Amino acid sequence: MKSLVLGALALVLSAGAAAAQDHAWEAVGVSDGAVMAVDWPSLSRSGAVARVTIGAVTPRPAADSPFDYATSVIDVDCAERSRGYRTIRSSFFRMNGSTAAPDYTDITDWETINEGALMNDVKREVCASTASRAGFFDDINGFAVNVRAVMASQ
Repeated sequence: MKSLVLGALALVLSAGAAAAQDHAWEAVGVSDGAVMAVDWPSLSRSGAVARVTIGAVTPRPAADSPFDYATSVIDVDCAERSRGYRTIRSSFFRMNGSTAAPDYTDITDWETINEGALMNDVKREVCASTASRAGFFDDINGFAVNVRAVMASQ
């Protein structure tokens, strides 16, 4: 199921590819509860720590969800397994692009990533990539809208 959804997302999302981008969002993980994306040009490194902006989109509308998608600036420790990632800032949005909640700006402690979690997909891709990696959407809202369209067709 996961590979089928990622394949469908890749086909639809590749239609939004742009040449030179300030932002280049690409799906890197999918589950029943979220589709994770990375904005590749935001990727920078300081030693083994990579800082990057990620997005999390709820694939289907949920009445009890306070937001439809979120973006977060995170640090990922590419060297040490026990120190997975920490959140620097998160922003929350509705599908129309409006803000759904105040930004979260407290830096979190380093979090261990559980086996099989979407953050494993994020960490694996971020640690193996550079800021020059291509993405398919130049804004997270367009990415989120397309995720919802793909999931609605499944």
